[in-house]
Amino acid sequence: ATQHWAGKALSPSNERWLKRALGAALKRDRSTSNEIMRGGWVSALSQYNIENNSIGASSSTAGIFSYAKSDRKGAEFAILSYEMNEHTIARSGLLSHSEIRENWRWLTSKLRRDGTTPIILILPRATNNKMITTVTRDLQREIALELGVHVIDLSELFIDAARIRASIEGLMQDNSHMTLPAAKIVGNIIGRCLDDLRGTNRDVQIDVPLDTEFQVVWMHEYAKDNQKIKRKTSVTSAMLVQLEEHQSLTIPCPDGAEIVAVVVNRLASGGILKVGKTAKKLAFCNSPEDVGKFMLVVSDFAGGTVVTGNSLTMWVERDGCVTEPTHMAKEIADGYDPMIEIEAIILKIHLENNDVQPALSHAASGIDLVKRVVTDTDVTELSKL
Repeated sequence: ATQHWAGKALSPSNERWLKRALGAALKRDRSTSNEIMRGGWVSALSQYNIENNSIGASSSTAGIFSYAKSDRKGAEFAILSYEMNEHTIARSGLLSHSEIRENWRWLTSKLRRDGTTPIILILPRATNNKMITTVTRDLQREIALELGVHVIDLSELFIDAARIRASIEGLMQDNSHMTLPAAKIVGNIIGRCLDDLRGTNRDVQIDVPLDTEFQVVWMHEYAKDNQKIKRKTSVTSAMLVQLEEHQSLTIPCPDGAEIVAVVVNRLASGGILKVGKTAKKLAFCNSPEDVGKFMLVVSDFAGGTVVTGNSLTMWVERDGCVTEPTHMAKEIADGYDPMIEIEAIILKIHLENNDVQPALSHAASGIDLVKRVVTDTDVTELSKL
């Protein structure tokens, strides 16, 4: 995960505080910051290997690209906090709001293209400067909505908690660091978000219409000559299953295996197929034969609707040939990513003249499209500190 650590700006006009906060958060040479990370965030996310990266110590929006364009691939998630240096550069006037926004959008999109799931973390920050508030908070929400990226909004969380307490004391250790108890609560919030994205349920839940045929393919990993080998296995009960009535069905995943594909051989006209959580992080595939990627293959598609709760590749098969999903994948990558709550985005595929013509239809609007992981319980816990 790529993370920045920052806190609450009590006075936007205090340049001395700003320089001190930037030095502490970006150089990572302050013991308080390291202690908060190790004892708070990292302890709550002990199941993950965490790397804390700071980008562009002078002004991250201006200096972000030499870092971001280097090879930083391999992370499963990137927790992005764009606030610390943008607070400075927005006031400096070096870049316009639109330029800052485009830079944020570029990096967020690039991470996803590289196979990393981005999560935008909006930090707790108070300022009397409306312009700074817009840049550091509202623009992040706009980016999240545009790209369909998950958001953890700590600014709202801390404001609500402080309102209950009538004080920020107990939440912030100083102007730029949370207290250890607050950091642990926030770490748990991030952990819930990551668990939700990875999928805590290893099964695939499918709500299928009448006259739909499907099969499930999962991945087994086994040892051979001291090496781990992966292989695909189709559902053992029947290679092809046809449901006789509209019903919900849970397909179990065997121990030690991961579901990597759901193959729909026929989807009834006007039918709806819903694919729920999986344990494996989902990604776009370059071909249907790619091993270790989750995909949904639809053949003989009669104009129904496919609703996904995860990001996946849609392949449409006709006359024994699988269509190239280049246009469709680009539409998803450049627009909303269906890696949000089920039914938040409906992906409609229409077969006309042997062409795949995708269209995105949103079943929700506004901020509802962004996954929310902060709960009233989190606010209550913070308010007790």
